[in-house]
Amino acid sequence: MYDYLESNIPHSIMAYTTDATLTNNQLFPRHEWILDYLQRYAEPINHLVKFSTIVTGVYLQENPARTTHKRWHLKATHLPSSQTITANYDAIIVASGHYSVPYIPSIPGLAAWNSSYPDRIDHSKHYRNPSSYTSKRTLLIGASASGLDIANQISSTCLSPLLLSHHSPPSSSSITMADKIRDLPPIATFLPPSSGHRRAVRLSTGEIIDSIDKILFCTGYHYSLPFLSSLSPTLITTGERIHGLYEHIFWQPEPTLAFVGVPFKIIPFPTAEGQATVIARVWAGQLPLPPQSYMQRWERERVTAKGGKERKFHEMPDLEDFDYLNRLVDWACQAGQVEGMIPRKWDERDYWARKRFPAIRKALAGMGEARRGVRSLEALGFDYEKWKREQEQKDGVKERAVL
Repeated sequence: MYDYLESNIPHSIMAYTTDATLTNNQLFPRHEWILDYLQRYAEPINHLVKFSTIVTGVYLQENPARTTHKRWHLKATHLPSSQTITANYDAIIVASGHYSVPYIPSIPGLAAWNSSYPDRIDHSKHYRNPSSYTSKRTLLIGASASGLDIANQISSTCLSPLLLSHHSPPSSSSITMADKIRDLPPIATFLPPSSGHRRAVRLSTGEIIDSIDKILFCTGYHYSLPFLSSLSPTLITTGERIHGLYEHIFWQPEPTLAFVGVPFKIIPFPTAEGQATVIARVWAGQLPLPPQSYMQRWERERVTAKGGKERKFHEMPDLEDFDYLNRLVDWACQAGQVEGMIPRKWDERDYWARKRFPAIRKALAGMGEARRGVRSLEALGFDYEKWKREQEQKDGVKERAVL
C-alpha cells in the first residue's frame, strides 16, 4: 500500500451496512483510517482468527460418516513457530483477495528490454511514493483507478510530461494533473539496443518513444490460489479468472467451497456483505442453489457476455456491481423472515453519486489540502436533493410545453 493513498470511493457508499463510523472522516478516507475502521470492525471475531498463519493446502475428501456430504481438510503453517496445523471443516470460504501476484501483459521485446536495461521496470504492487521518479523520464502503463492515482502523484516529480499509455482514454475528470501528463496509445514493441534507439518503445501508431528512465506497470493482478491446486477441475489456469464459480461465489462441483470478494471494479465492503449474506442462507439450508447444469450455463453465458475475454469475467464496470449487489439482496430475501443481517440495497441517490465519482474526485483534488475538511458530497457541491428538484422542474417545464 503506497504513501498518500486515499480511497477512490466516498465513505457514505464505502462503509459496511452495520458500521457507519467511517463517515466521521474526510469524504475519501486515507488508507490509515480505513485500516483502523477494518480492525475495529473485526474486533468481535478476533478470537476466531489464527494470525501469522498461512494456508498451504485445502483438500476435498469423502466423509465416511455422512454419505450425503463431503468434508474439507486444511493444512496451514504457523509462521513464527513453523508448526504445521491441520483441521477438518464442513465448508470453506476463501476471502484472500486477489492483489498479490502482479499481472504484466505480454508485449514483444519486453523480456529482452528488461535484460538490457535492468532495474528500470516495476509494477504498482511495489510502488510506495514518487520520490524515486524525481526528474526521471517516466512511462506509466495502465489507466485504471490505481494507475490514475499514481500517475497524478508521479507527474508532480518526474520529468514532465509523464507518459501514460493505455488502451482506452481515462475520463478527463480523473486526471488532476492533466497539464503534466501525455496520453499515449498502447505499446506495440519494446525496442532492443540494436534498433539504434536507446531505452525505447514503439507505440501502436508507429511513434517511437526513447530515453525512458523508468517504466511502471499499473496493469492489475493475476488470480492466484495455490492452496487449492489439488482440486479438480482446476480453478486457476491463466490467472485471469477463477473457473467454475456461480455468481462469482459458489464452486459449482462442491458449493461448500465459496468465495467472497472475487469481482473487481466494485464497492468492496457492501458487495462482500451481500455475498456473505447469500452464503450464510444457502449453507443454512434457507436458500436452494439451482442445479449444477444451470450454474454451468450461467458461467458460459457470462463468458459470452464478456466477449470471451477471460480477464473481463469478474470485472463489473458501469454500475454493474450496484445491480449485482441489489440482485444478491433480492436473492437473500427469498429465504423469508430469518435471522441475520441483510445489507441495504443501492437506491437512486447511490446510483446518482456513483455516476459522478470521477467529477467528485476531480473537484476534491482541486481543493488541495482543504479537501481534508470535506465530510460530505453536499459540502463539495454535489447535492442530490437539489439536483432532483431541478430535474423535476425541468420535467415540469417540458410537460407544460407539450401541453
